[in-house]
Amino acid sequence: MKVEERLTKAKIKLLLSEPWFGQLSCYIQPVEDKKVKTVGVTPKGELRFNPVFIKRLSDSQIAGLLCHEILHLAFQHHLRRQNRDPKLFNIAADLKVNDAVSLDLPEGGLIPKNSSFNFGSFEIKDIDKKTTEQIYAEISRHASKVKVSSYEGDLIDQEGSEKRRDFSALEHYAREWKQRVNAANAVAKGNIPQSIQRILHELEYPTLPWIQILRQRFKLVSRERNWKKVNKKYLPWYFPGNVRDKQLRAVIAIDTSGSMSQNELTKILSEIWGLAESFRHIQFYLLTCDSEIHNEIELTNGNKKLLKKIKMQGGGGTDFRPVFEKVEKEYQNRIDCLIYFTDGYGDFPAKKPIYPVYWILTDKTREVPFGRKIILKVD
Repeated sequence: MKVEERLTKAKIKLLLSEPWFGQLSCYIQPVEDKKVKTVGVTPKGELRFNPVFIKRLSDSQIAGLLCHEILHLAFQHHLRRQNRDPKLFNIAADLKVNDAVSLDLPEGGLIPKNSSFNFGSFEIKDIDKKTTEQIYAEISRHASKVKVSSYEGDLIDQEGSEKRRDFSALEHYAREWKQRVNAANAVAKGNIPQSIQRILHELEYPTLPWIQILRQRFKLVSRERNWKKVNKKYLPWYFPGNVRDKQLRAVIAIDTSGSMSQNELTKILSEIWGLAESFRHIQFYLLTCDSEIHNEIELTNGNKKLLKKIKMQGGGGTDFRPVFEKVEKEYQNRIDCLIYFTDGYGDFPAKKPIYPVYWILTDKTREVPFGRKIILKVD
């Protein structure tokens, strides 16, 4: 039986026995590639495989291998790698994925036992309770003890160089796979493994500090090219030269309604100060609002100490619409995003805006109709 036929057989097996994996396997496109030692997956969902390696596997191991690659895509590992060391991150990602796969896997892989993996000189424990980023951080601390030279990573960048990754393409494919995962969730319903449900939930509602999430997001767009000086590397063709840091321009809205406690408001101001400290250049338009806007302050690196003098006004009902209306009239073309601190209780706009919105919520049970929901922990 040909390799492609065996892969199709494995997909059919998953459709019958593991419907969640089975549906997502339909988006996997096998591509023979003898340059790959074993197997790898691209952000698009191409399964690059070496036929010699696949022929050595049993049918159950091929099914387990498909599940492994599907989880890399479902967990958005290509995008989440950011600018981390590719091999070390792939090791962390493989540990996280293999810990969640219950089917047979090819021998010789990084397969945890009881959610732990022993590298010999150190051990990674509680893999099921940690994010891939946390596992990577642990491995990085022991990087000199990890033999990565012979490790064949299976996260393959789409037709790209490791030196110049196309983050816009990675984001596009991550969104595409998120939609596919949501569709598979709806079809499989109660047949999704519990460990995978938990990880998908963590992706939707991350436990990373919200400032770290924003920093990762804007790191991708925080540098601008300058056409005033030529880039000598590409002569005789003319390309822009020196790059410079771009300002983070954002409207930051604070919900000062009666449902917000003084402790929450104090925490929010300290978090905004932390955000201002995280970027070299800022331009924040700070608005406080309950059912109407009360304060409007422009903050830059030169006057950010004004944060410490702000007196919160409000205490009434909550209506998010005045902020969105003001942004649309005055700031829409001047900002990178809107960051809204709130407990989530209030009237939302009927229409999704064209700019990114980050809801920094103090109540994790609340849902939002659009934008990114991030939880702010308040002691």
